[in-house]
Amino acid sequence: MILRLMMLLAAVSMVINPARAQDEQFLLEKFEGTWLATGNSFYEKAQSKMIWSKTLGDRFYRIDYSFSTRGNPEEGFSGIGHYRVADKPDVTGYWADNSGDLHPLNGKVRADRLRTIWGEAGSKQGLTEYLLLPDGALQVTDWLLTDDGWREFNKTTFQKQSAGQ
Repeated sequence: MILRLMMLLAAVSMVINPARAQDEQFLLEKFEGTWLATGNSFYEKAQSKMIWSKTLGDRFYRIDYSFSTRGNPEEGFSGIGHYRVADKPDVTGYWADNSGDLHPLNGKVRADRLRTIWGEAGSKQGLTEYLLLPDGALQVTDWLLTDDGWREFNKTTFQKQSAGQ
């Protein structure tokens, strides 16, 4: 009897885990599109834009992220990230930006969020969380690892734009 119960639990687990991974991967599909925001980036008022799209044979999700301060695109930041799509909730990839940084990405997708550690131990390292809010907005929060621990340097709430905007 116990053996049958253990076999049943193992079978249910194998069925549930792929479904969970699909649901978590579905979150990245919800990110697809153009998102705009006004908020604070690097401690200044900024206008931000984020575009999520599938790329490279739908094996990756690409994020194009930019912001400008004081309405001046010259005083801004832009970066591109690629997240590898897999059949599990873990994601890997890379990030490159106009400050010259190139970071590996390692993250986890959950039902409502993607949390990514970027960088490598012993050098510049950070954490970015993309949180899908109940109203459909996407909140992006960034932290930098310092000698004193994690320091938040960006928190912006984006609104998804319709296809015609």
